[in-house]
Amino acid sequence: MLLEPDIKAIVLNHLRNKGVISANSTIINEFTLHNDDRRVDLAVYEKDRFFAIEIKSEADSLSRLKGQIDRYDELFDKVIVVSAPKHTQTILETLPTRIAVWEVSASKITIKRRGKISFVTNKESLSKLLLKNDWDKLARAMNQRAEGEVLLPDSLSIKELRVMVRNSIRSRFSNSSSHFWEVTNRRIINPEDLPLLSRFLIERGILKSNRQSRELFWEKWSKSTFEDDLQMYQSRTYQVPSNFGQVPEEILALLEA
Repeated sequence: MLLEPDIKAIVLNHLRNKGVISANSTIINEFTLHNDDRRVDLAVYEKDRFFAIEIKSEADSLSRLKGQIDRYDELFDKVIVVSAPKHTQTILETLPTRIAVWEVSASKITIKRRGKISFVTNKESLSKLLLKNDWDKLARAMNQRAEGEVLLPDSLSIKELRVMVRNSIRSRFSNSSSHFWEVTNRRIINPEDLPLLSRFLIERGILKSNRQSRELFWEKWSKSTFEDDLQMYQSRTYQVPSNFGQVPEEILALLEA
């Protein structure tokens, strides 16, 4: 039985083989929606189009599917449901024809319904893909204070808002996508590659490297300081300056302890 990571790898290989995605595409694993507990299994930003891909394996239930797809359909230019054969007919009958339906079986993708690309042109929907720092930038550009809600100006076009969304998505996920493509560029994508799409993986790696560098520095510093002190102690002779008296025996004993 194919599990969700297996299906994700199959989907990514299929999209790459068909030329739909490339090393320039931004791939997001488990894309969290703002102010929502839903997470898109795979999201793809390619050539100013934002795709949502929902996976339904044999182990999955369809109880939440309609609510998920209604939400994704509001925010994404195209929604694709990739289904195990046992769910395909129900999905085809349940979801609108603009939603693409693919069937996955034995590492093969079969297109059951192509669906349609419908570019999101609703400002409120597009604004839900922005984060607080995006709103802060917008507020500064509009000379507004960012403490409260920043209202979208009428002068901001749909095209400009879509550019804001594109820049926001790429700023968050371009590093992890680039790392993913560097590793998988000349070979088949495997389920084990999916953690590379974590945007925190590189940050954690940098932090770990910095921590190890600091630890190594302090270890070397501590060792060199100890050796310097030891050398100084071993070469020390307790010569008493002429303007002082003899150092008491008990003090010398403490110094040598």
